Parts: sequence; structure tokens; C-alpha cells
Amino acid sequence: MANSERHNHELKEGAAPRLLTEERRRAVLEIVDREGRVTVSDLTARFGVSAVTARADLDSLTESGRVVRSHGGAIRREETAFDEPLDVKGSQHHDEKVRIAQAAVELVRPQAGKPLEAAG
Repeated sequence: MANSERHNHELKEGAAPRLLTEERRRAVLEIVDREGRVTVSDLTARFGVSAVTARADLDSLTESGRVVRSHGGAIRREETAFDEPLDVKGSQHHDEKVRIAQAAVELVRPQAGKPLEAAG
């Protein structure tokens, strides 16, 4: 029996194949986007995973800022825009950032040789 046939044979009658972790987490996000919330028991029933796995998925999505964790489940974040991590932001809009920095240098350069006057 080939691997795929063995795998299909091992699945329970009518049961969906197991999703990879990232696939499952994306599906959880789709549920939260559509319904506004999800519970651990929803996830265990829908994906056939343990409550520990469902909680781990929700914890991971919370850590990445995608959902807000609450007792027994998670809800949709209030903000509509997802804030990218700093390492991602640092590489975005490079040309614009360089132009801004160059303009700032030109504004500071004429004052560079003058000492700051004490407020008095």
C-alpha cells in the first residue's frame, strides 16, 4: 500500500485530513475574521486537535498580534491595520527614508558649528 493510500486509510470515515500547523492557524484567523471570535472547544471540534494544541495556536496568534486572547478562546483585534515588526518596517520605504535623512542633514548642517545658547 502506498504512503498516500495508507494515510487515507488511516483517516476515520468522513474525517478531514489534518492540516499543517500554519494552515490551521490561517484557518483560525479566517474564522475570527468572519465570526469575530473563536473558542477552544470550537477549534477542537472543527480541526480534531487537542485543547492543548488549540490553546497553543491561539497563544501563537496572540503573540504575533493577530488576535486578542481571552479565557476559553480569542476575539478579533480592534485595530483594522496590522502593525509590522520593526525588522520588517526597517526594510520598507528605504528610498523615502534616505531622502528624509538627507533633507534633515541639510537643515542641521548650517547650525552644526554654532554652540547652543543657554536659555536664560
